[in-house]
Amino acid sequence: VWWSGNRGHCQTVDITRVSSYYFELSWHRSNDWFGVTDYEVVIAPQDPSQINCNVTIMCNEPEACNFNSSKCGLLNACSSVNFAVTGGDYTVSDVLFTAPVEVENMKVNIERANLTVSWDNPAALEATCLQDTILQLEFGNNIYNHTMDANETQGFYWLSLCEVGEGEVRVWNRGGSGESEIVTKPVNYTEDDLVLIVDKLTLTPGCGEITATWSYNHVCWAATHFILKIASPLNYFSTKDTSVTSHVFKDLNLGEYYTVSVTPLDKDNFPVGYEIGKNVYTLEEGISNLVTEAQCPCAIYVSWEPSTCCTNQTLYTVTLQDYNFINTSDVSRNTSYKFEDLIEDEQYHVCVTVSGKDSKECVYVDTVMPGPDVGVQKGPGDTLIVTIGTSYWCYDCAYNVSWGPNLENFIITTDQQNSIDTYNTSAEELRVCASIISMDDGRFSCMVCRDNSSLPTTAPSHRSDNVIIIVCSVSAGVLVLGLVIGGIIWLQQKNKHPSGVTQASGPAPDNIH
Repeated sequence: VWWSGNRGHCQTVDITRVSSYYFELSWHRSNDWFGVTDYEVVIAPQDPSQINCNVTIMCNEPEACNFNSSKCGLLNACSSVNFAVTGGDYTVSDVLFTAPVEVENMKVNIERANLTVSWDNPAALEATCLQDTILQLEFGNNIYNHTMDANETQGFYWLSLCEVGEGEVRVWNRGGSGESEIVTKPVNYTEDDLVLIVDKLTLTPGCGEITATWSYNHVCWAATHFILKIASPLNYFSTKDTSVTSHVFKDLNLGEYYTVSVTPLDKDNFPVGYEIGKNVYTLEEGISNLVTEAQCPCAIYVSWEPSTCCTNQTLYTVTLQDYNFINTSDVSRNTSYKFEDLIEDEQYHVCVTVSGKDSKECVYVDTVMPGPDVGVQKGPGDTLIVTIGTSYWCYDCAYNVSWGPNLENFIITTDQQNSIDTYNTSAEELRVCASIISMDDGRFSCMVCRDNSSLPTTAPSHRSDNVIIIVCSVSAGVLVLGLVIGGIIWLQQKNKHPSGVTQASGPAPDNIH
């Protein structure tokens, strides 16, 4: 504010703005200038490369009169300028300094939530004129101000962004009697460029617990710690800082649906950035790997593996449904069960579940086929004739014929009459047994045996020509495997030797037909 030096008279002129290339003045038509409408403004730059300028303006404004020096042309930056305003008989004059030049080549870049602003500052070459450089970032609901020293010819600013939004960055120089022009650039942080502060949330369910793990991206300067929430019922956990990236919620219900969320917070516990969340069920008592096995005499053996949440006190409900859809159920603490006294050659539906739970494992299983009729006749010498009869028709069935004190010898054949030569009929505890095996699905019948007390003496008129010998365990659990292998061998050998006999290593009679 400048005023005249005449004693008893007072008049003011306001310098409202000083930029690099012009300045603005304002005054009121009062006091010594009351009623004055014509004013003369004189601009006299001290830079010899610029000329003086006299401008007469007319002002009838009741409030204030304004003048912009650009009417006389642009001034040089960082230069001294004398000015005077005369109205009537009174003059106000003084000197001012224009501001430094503005910054150049300003660039704005956002990469992985990091905002960088760079620029060139030629005003730093005039150290006596440049006072400092101001950067102002308006982004979202926040305004960030930053001041830089006067000797930096290249400026740089960095800020990690916490959330998407739009804004503007402004940079200008201060010095002389004012400020340079403001250079602006838009800032636009979109969801396509978004990098979450908290990311990759993983929920690992357990028995009555959930382990939450997440990754922390150092993209928000304001984030100082995290808060975790688990719903139903609501439970909170706050970390001490951002180095903690996992937590275990315990004492939860089995098999219940939970929502877990992680939110970054600032030092005042206000949310910053974005919350992420996921849903998961805790583990529950259950079973897996349900296995069923048809056993003799006409039974079904059931076994299963309990889940990790099961204990020694867990109860299992085992249900058997027959062809009439009649259910038979029982409760067991063991992980196996046996249904007995079933009907031969019937399909049953077996289900196992943890008592009181809805989820269950089920499977269909067939009981054993009806056993054959085994006839044993003594032939000439040590020859033994075995005749197999059955009321069960099966187009792909074979017969397992076993003999010896421990049934250590056996053959698998498709013929119903077979002769065993050099059978030691004088030995004690002679046994001959037979069972039916399905070559298609592996089903089998129980073994039917005849001991030496039932050996007849009349030899049959027919002898078997096609016999396959294999050696394997005759237990029900492994019998299917022996059947499949034997079936393959039988098909191969029958094609190679239509009337021959194939023998495998192991105990066997000398001659089998």
